[in-house]
Amino acid sequence: MYLTKRLIREHIATGEEIWLNALSGAIDKLSEVEVALVERSLGGQRGGGSLIARLRSRGYLFDNAADEQSRFRRLVAEFGREQHGAVTHLVICPTYACNLRCVYCFEHRSHPNLPREMMDIDAVNHVFDAFSRIRRLYPSRNYALGLFGGEPLMTSTRFVVSRILSRARKNRLPVMIVTNGVSVASYLPILEEHQSDIQALQLTLDGPEEVHNQRRPDAAGRGTFDAVAAAVDILLEKNMHVVLRVNVDLGNVDELPRLAKVISNRGWSEASSFSCSLAPVKDHLGSGAIPNVPAEADLLSALFDVYDRSPESEKIFGLKGLQVLGQLSALLGSGGSSRPKIYHCEANHGGFWVAGPEGLLYACPEAVGQPDLAIGRYTPAFEVWPQRMEPWMGRNINTLNACRSCEVGPLCGGGCAYASLAGKNTTPGPSCAAGLARALSVYLSRRAVQSCQGKKVRVRS
Repeated sequence: MYLTKRLIREHIATGEEIWLNALSGAIDKLSEVEVALVERSLGGQRGGGSLIARLRSRGYLFDNAADEQSRFRRLVAEFGREQHGAVTHLVICPTYACNLRCVYCFEHRSHPNLPREMMDIDAVNHVFDAFSRIRRLYPSRNYALGLFGGEPLMTSTRFVVSRILSRARKNRLPVMIVTNGVSVASYLPILEEHQSDIQALQLTLDGPEEVHNQRRPDAAGRGTFDAVAAAVDILLEKNMHVVLRVNVDLGNVDELPRLAKVISNRGWSEASSFSCSLAPVKDHLGSGAIPNVPAEADLLSALFDVYDRSPESEKIFGLKGLQVLGQLSALLGSGGSSRPKIYHCEANHGGFWVAGPEGLLYACPEAVGQPDLAIGRYTPAFEVWPQRMEPWMGRNINTLNACRSCEVGPLCGGGCAYASLAGKNTTPGPSCAAGLARALSVYLSRRAVQSCQGKKVRVRS
């Protein structure tokens, strides 16, 4: 008999253990007696019939390592088949310029020499020609268009954005717009004209007024809270879908209850076209240029402290925006129907094609403006550079040797390719999240245990 290598065990104060199977998503509480029974069975002794049968059915136990690997390969193959109908995001950055000066901006702090070009109509035509070629290369996929930046909704980009939305309509591409929200009011006629094409707009609000204004001032140092909040109000009034993003770190996590009150008091949380999620501030390059970036375990501990004091905040923000913990939460809350994380993000299977204003194509929105990470170009002619694509595409926990038997691989998917490549790691390899094991321990001890006190049943997140 063989115990899965993808097992995370957390000892708790009662002497019991929480067992988490990262591959199957099963999670169980075992008593000291049950743990001893399993260990004796692994040593060849008989006994524990019903317990052993239950653990086998939940993917903890196999006849041998080959049986587990066979199950793993089946899941990878199923994932590969599912990608034929996956959504590919065709993203356009009309400019890298921005009218805000956010304290943690990864683009301008990490890459101060971003290209200054701005797309014109000719460039937009070249982009859509390139996107047509990409759609012919991968005809079985579904496609959506994204507007990103910089800030796409600038006064200087108005005509180009209008043209992009018209071309998206002609190509029957649903549109997602990522904007800081400051210029939404001035763009409203264009947004209303294309309302049927726009799937959602993502706006960012980092806290109550004084907190948001300190973190996300405009170029003149003025606060932007009022403009963003008014933009959410008017978009919801027009029944347009708003995704509110909260960039969270140790500088604002304690302010989430006050932001939750803003969301509730303005009636946003009652709107069917409103959703909200957290996005931990990260420094993928390890540059130290971005302040207040915590270890994931420290952020999670602080977040759970907030949620314990303010359950309403947890209802509004949840965990789904946290990549690894969001994956774990999805696995536990799905009743076993959620897939393990075979890859880290869409950039690892051709899920992003990002066009920058300088004429280059990228595999990831965070890589924009860095020519050494481009995977092709759309002007003066469409080209894809296979050697540049290779480190991004097909990167998953089956192709990365170190991830195949890693107990947390099915939760992290091999880590961020951008973090690995931007750090000049040209050899494909995992980008392991520092302190991930500690973050999982925080989650299991503070949430999983609470969910199964006194029960020997599956934990629901």
